[in-house]
Amino acid sequence: MEKRKISVDFVNKILGVNLKPVDILSCLEKMGYIVDSKNSKEVWFRVQPYRTDIWHDVDIVDDIARAYGFNKFVPESIKVSTTGDVLFPNRLKRKVSEIMLGLGFSEVLTFSLTDTASQYNNMLIKEQPHVKLGFSADKSLNMVRTWLLPEVLKAFIGNRNKEFPQKIFEIEHVVLPDKNFDVNSKTVWRMCFAISDSNADFTRIRQPVEALFEILGIPYSLKEYNHSSFVPGRCAAIMCNNKELGFFGELHPQVLENFNIIMPTVACEIDFEELIKLIRIGGVKG
Repeated sequence: MEKRKISVDFVNKILGVNLKPVDILSCLEKMGYIVDSKNSKEVWFRVQPYRTDIWHDVDIVDDIARAYGFNKFVPESIKVSTTGDVLFPNRLKRKVSEIMLGLGFSEVLTFSLTDTASQYNNMLIKEQPHVKLGFSADKSLNMVRTWLLPEVLKAFIGNRNKEFPQKIFEIEHVVLPDKNFDVNSKTVWRMCFAISDSNADFTRIRQPVEALFEILGIPYSLKEYNHSSFVPGRCAAIMCNNKELGFFGELHPQVLENFNIIMPTVACEIDFEELIKLIRIGGVKG
């Protein structure tokens, strides 16, 4: 049996009551736990093998609350009155989505779980630090995406027999390793849009990039950029305050072949997280 302990203060803080160690002990026994010992600060116990639903201390607190009796909890009025609202990143996402729809793009929602071949090998870039999957029912999935473009390109595969041009975009999260967080990773916003057509070229993707930034009122500049996924000399970086916000250009023919895309394709990936910061600082209405 798994041996665990729980803090008396933690239980009372979560439940908003003032239970004594002996009360917690009694509640745990009612819920089938085997209690070993207690003191004024902690209670030691063992979890039954069949309780596979117990993961965190809050799961224990939930059981204590059930044994204590929900009818014994006294309702209290909220001390601070607040007004609910949509978070700024979601509000900006909605605004940018409307802009992209107005520019003729269709929104897609791709999978967060993917594979290293799609994210790196097929894109002709070296493998980057990423969050690996420990156990996956689908053996073809072995990581969490670190950028959107490879997954957006997959959307073209299932639409090869549809009418062209095809213009799609996505604004969603990616996951990047970061040891500064308790889960050793962070979730950040990214934006990607792409055009697949017989005459798709650098100008075709530059036009929506310029339209987007002009509508948002964000000053920007473009500079030549080298990226293995794009045709040399046909790729540019989007700059603001000497900081790179994203890049766009004509995808390399080998990348298109790797994804079995039959038409020339141009694409753009933007650090939406930085876009959020810029608009907040600049006061651009989201």
